Amino acid sequence: MSFKIPLFAALVLLLPLSSLYADRDRRSAPEKRVSLPESDPNVQVKEERVSLPELDPNVQAEVDTLFAGLKGDPPISTEDVTDGLLRLGPSAIPCLPKHLNKDTNKTTADIVANVLEELKDENTVTQLAVLLESDSEDTALGAARALGLIGTPEAVAALSEVVMTTMNDNLFVVCSEAILSVLRRGSAAAGSFFTIANLAEAAEPSERERLIRCLGASGSKEAVRFLLDFLRDEKTSVKAAALNALGRLGVGDSRACSKVRRYMRGRDINLKKQAVTTLGLLKDWESVPYLIDLLENDNSSVARSAHWALQNITGLKFPLSHNRWISWWNREDEKYENRMDPLIDRLYEGTVQQRIYAIRELSGIALGRGDVVGAVLGFTNDEDAQIRKEACTALGTMKSTEAVPYLIDSLDDSDEGVRAVAHKALHKITGENLPLERVAWKDWESATSKER
Repeated sequence: MSFKIPLFAALVLLLPLSSLYADRDRRSAPEKRVSLPESDPNVQVKEERVSLPELDPNVQAEVDTLFAGLKGDPPISTEDVTDGLLRLGPSAIPCLPKHLNKDTNKTTADIVANVLEELKDENTVTQLAVLLESDSEDTALGAARALGLIGTPEAVAALSEVVMTTMNDNLFVVCSEAILSVLRRGSAAAGSFFTIANLAEAAEPSERERLIRCLGASGSKEAVRFLLDFLRDEKTSVKAAALNALGRLGVGDSRACSKVRRYMRGRDINLKKQAVTTLGLLKDWESVPYLIDLLENDNSSVARSAHWALQNITGLKFPLSHNRWISWWNREDEKYENRMDPLIDRLYEGTVQQRIYAIRELSGIALGRGDVVGAVLGFTNDEDAQIRKEACTALGTMKSTEAVPYLIDSLDDSDEGVRAVAHKALHKITGENLPLERVAWKDWESATSKER
């Protein structure tokens, strides 16, 4: 079901990275800090200043020739280019950033990544970090991309320092993108989350907000616990940034939503509006009765935010009318109280037709959706094909992301009808148009879990 998101929410979702961070503080940049708080046991960055590494013109010429050979006639193979760069040794590292720009193709990027992986030593990150201060913007941008390819906590620390302090818009965006590329690499990025969180904790509020936005844009569940910590910050602007980041993250458990709800019920209008928007993005059903109450809030902006959140959570298009929403909620509450338990009993003890009826009725109950999904999931493996088919249909109707692994398994069901319904449900839940092949969906699931 599609939703029309009002302007304030659309901006949260759709701003490009450069605009997302455009509100950063424009004061003059402080002296570059290169040390981490002592509390971080994973990263040690040397505090002494390091002069810009001198590029050996002969080595740079050889590096340029090797990369140019990729487009030669005949072209040099990627293996030969890689071997040639490795033969040059560590002296080639400062020459690589030149070949990392916005137009760099995947072949070149892969070669650079492989060479950095083979040649990097304890000084590599320091060398590239110093190149971030180069007078040549192209060199600085290339160094940022190279640090993103290395992706160690030390590299993220160097990139984070630039995100907090630089006044160069292009460098700011490229460093932010490099950090995000690291944070989206799954479990291997765990140390980098600690690095960013520790840096943010020790930074000025405006700098802290920039790194918090990076955490929100990462799309990773790893970021949630750090963002929740920032909700305890004494600065309102930092709390607002953390709430915004949680919404952008789109990943919330009951603990996260519970903490966000506190700000929805608080007195600060700005935090209240941001919390409402975040809960709408997280589709938190527990907040629905509170959001309905906010439709009568004296502040019209709060009321509009609550209306949008209600529509996004429930999928309903009722107007901004407290009476209309509370009437619907009371009916749903009554339906839940009076029908939930009998339907669950029938689901386990009735005839095939009674169980099919129970699944259909349960999928139409808005309240207690988590309980309903949990009850229906097991019936995707029922011995009766009609029950399995009905369970897949119901899970698609409820758009339960929790059901995705079960539905993917159902693509191998022995019954053709079950396979077709499971495929349709997957499309409805994920929006993906993959073929009716379990392998294709498993590959998609694996790739998505790494990104998240």
